[in-house]
Amino acid sequence: MEPIDLLVFEDLEELRGFSELNDVDGFYSDFHKVLAFHNAKKEMILAEDKYALYAFQKMVLHEYTHYVFARKAKNPADYPMWFIEGAAEYVGSDPKEVYFPYFEKLAFEQLKSTEQWEEARKNLMGDPYLQSYYAFEFLTLEYGEEVIKKLSNQWMKLGILKIVSLKSPG
Repeated sequence: MEPIDLLVFEDLEELRGFSELNDVDGFYSDFHKVLAFHNAKKEMILAEDKYALYAFQKMVLHEYTHYVFARKAKNPADYPMWFIEGAAEYVGSDPKEVYFPYFEKLAFEQLKSTEQWEEARKNLMGDPYLQSYYAFEFLTLEYGEEVIKKLSNQWMKLGILKIVSLKSPG
């Protein structure tokens, strides 16, 4: 894979200005070939606080997954956002640290485009990242991890695959 730059910002607003995204602590830019993070809780990370370390590692793995996905997918724009973000959340999360709170579920049809995703993030009762994580968890527990490759192959062949509904785990 081609090299990528890693930027760590001390100032959160500077990171958000660079990314041109609101309400983010980290991001991946395929255009700039950069992973960027806000250096939140640096002292706690250096002191090996397990929660601060986990949050930072989760963010790095999440954003790095976007980089790998962009390298592996023939046309990432063919994939719905819930799939892309679900993959990143699934890779970045330790299943022992994920909890299942109540959140307002959205139809996956409403989580396809970047614009839809940004709108869903504004819903105070919703959590599209966690919803997408649980979709991945359900799929892998029910059908095995090979189902992710099968779904990915379907998107590459068909351009897009419509999944009408998924049962919530539990």
